[in-house]
Amino acid sequence: MLWRLKNKVKMSDLSKKLFANILASKGQNLEKKLEPFKKQIFNNFKGKTILEIGAGTGINLRYYKGAKMVYLLEPNEHMHKHILDRNKSIKIKIKILKESAEKIFLPNNSIDVVVSSFVLCSVKNVPKVIKEISRVLKSSGEFIFIEHVASKKGLSKVIQIIIRKPWSYIADGCDCHRDTEETIRKSKLFKKIKLKEIKKVPTFFIRPWIIGSAKK
Repeated sequence: MLWRLKNKVKMSDLSKKLFANILASKGQNLEKKLEPFKKQIFNNFKGKTILEIGAGTGINLRYYKGAKMVYLLEPNEHMHKHILDRNKSIKIKIKILKESAEKIFLPNNSIDVVVSSFVLCSVKNVPKVIKEISRVLKSSGEFIFIEHVASKKGLSKVIQIIIRKPWSYIADGCDCHRDTEETIRKSKLFKKIKLKEIKKVPTFFIRPWIIGSAKK
């Protein structure tokens, strides 16, 4: 029994390390596809305190130039080296947080902007994460996101359902068939939600995407 538990932990860590290395080596290819969409919403960060949920290898750091402070929440410690290496050229004030997004160790009403980019697919409890995001945001704060969500019809839906479990292991817990949009709307924690669904995206079964913001 103990051997099985240790083996499971080792495999989990191996999966996290593998995912970190894949993002570090291949992430730029995906970023080129995401960049036009990110530029639509990742702006006006000057002088603001930012929290990014699931910072990965720090691919979004370049968008935060001019920010007052950037908290990078990333529980996969294999990502941290890549974040620090990337910030050597960008040189903004950052702090890496290791906890999960379900319990963020930041004070209430302390953050101007929370950012998530292809992250809510991987957290264990989306409603709890949304609640935490709302808690740390200031009264005038904004939650900005770009996420892939469950396909409701067609071949992509079938593929998502079939590969859901193996994909989750390969992609560090990513659920490719999660209806994140519905969870955000049902939370009723934001006064104004503005988003659009993008069906024609440069990824095969990881679609559609939603892109937008939610103001507290």
